[in-house]
Amino acid sequence: MKRMILFLGMALISAQTQGPDPTYLPAVHSQGADWESLASMPTPRSETPAAVMDGIIYVPGGFGGESSFEGYRPAESRWYVLPPLPAGRDHLMAAAYSGRV
Repeated sequence: MKRMILFLGMALISAQTQGPDPTYLPAVHSQGADWESLASMPTPRSETPAAVMDGIIYVPGGFGGESSFEGYRPAESRWYVLPPLPAGRDHLMAAAYSGRV
């Protein structure tokens, strides 16, 4: 059994699958995965990027120039509010590289 977590705008959803590759979404869907909602983001927003580092999903900015920055730790099923971005940003891309987001 494998667990897959998807970040869909303001929502996180999780699925348990038995397939060979849970990173391939059509395979997860075709296997009849059981989906469940996870904890909602503290700051509702859209058009946000996400990057994963050290077991945390980081979500900076958002549509309309949001400066919010939050992290989700799936192992705890908990969101953390992080220090805000210096200025609001939308339509960002995010990546984790060399220990930084």
